[in-house]
Amino acid sequence: MLRNLLQFLSFIAIALIMFSCGTEEEIVPDTLTISANKQQVYLGETINFTIVSQNNGNVTSTADIFVNGEQIEGSSFVPTEVNEENQVYATWNGHTSSTITFKSLEEVVIPDTYTKKVLVEDYTGTWCGYCPGMNNVLNHFVNYSSNVIPVAIHCDDDPYQFEFQAQLQAEYETTGLPKAQIQRINPLQLYVENYIIDFCGTQEAYYHDLIQPYLDQPAPLGLAINSQLNGNNLQFQVKVGFVVDEIPNAKLVVYLLEDGLIYNQVNYFAGTGDPACEYSNYPQNIANFEHNHVLQKVYTDVFGDEIPASEISTNSLYTRNFDVNLPSNIENRENLSLVAFVMGNENNEVINVQFAEIGEDVDFD
Repeated sequence: MLRNLLQFLSFIAIALIMFSCGTEEEIVPDTLTISANKQQVYLGETINFTIVSQNNGNVTSTADIFVNGEQIEGSSFVPTEVNEENQVYATWNGHTSSTITFKSLEEVVIPDTYTKKVLVEDYTGTWCGYCPGMNNVLNHFVNYSSNVIPVAIHCDDDPYQFEFQAQLQAEYETTGLPKAQIQRINPLQLYVENYIIDFCGTQEAYYHDLIQPYLDQPAPLGLAINSQLNGNNLQFQVKVGFVVDEIPNAKLVVYLLEDGLIYNQVNYFAGTGDPACEYSNYPQNIANFEHNHVLQKVYTDVFGDEIPASEISTNSLYTRNFDVNLPSNIENRENLSLVAFVMGNENNEVINVQFAEIGEDVDFD
């Protein structure tokens, strides 16, 4: 009987312990996290830190923040020395956060004005018999001004077909080649006389006059590009400088282009007898035709990555760093280039554009 009484008492004790544990509020250990509003800043620029307690929320105003081992005043810091890895952590209420890093770079001199450059996107194909004529038009543009930047977007069952070609054509109504767009949204009008369309692009003076008003527009921003290629790893930086305080709907697009791609080209100008059209002397299927400015990859959304409005103001600088791999279809790494442009305002027109060969540093101009 004594044994049964002891077993009963043990059972009651265990039950009381379990009941007590089940009703007691569990204590969650606190953790501290730190974040920064930028991953890199230039000398003289401000970087801001935010400290969050898991149990108490935002504690930035009462936390102690340390940059490279030295406590700073408040939660903002302005670097005065170049450093590839500034180390930052915070303490609060006996807790210490993990360490984050940021880069401080040499101060960039932002120009007061920028050169206006113009993007021309040519929707084309090796199978498109009238497309060599549009290639003539692009040649007229770039021979007229080095500030015209062409891009060839190959379409529909083409060996160089761009992966987002269908989305672009649907958005900008560029089916039925050849078609081209100036500053992304403006259709390129071929010369017409007596209802005859200049498909071969022979009217050079007309195309010079056509592109000049775009070159004459003001440039509220400029772009700079620098890059390096190691094996298949491509690292590059795009900088956007502003001379205005606001650009609604600002978005950045970055293209990878390849030149010198050799592939046959269909030619509908063969045998037409037009002395002004050089392609009339070529066969209907031109062997080993050289395709240039071929769009191979986009490293942003094809319709642009948002540039935060907080980054845009007069004499401000917006920077994006990219660490990517080359696509597998690249034939010659020596013929690669980058095109970066900013779209914006109500009509999402290209505001300015920059071109740089891979491995080349192109500064603001």
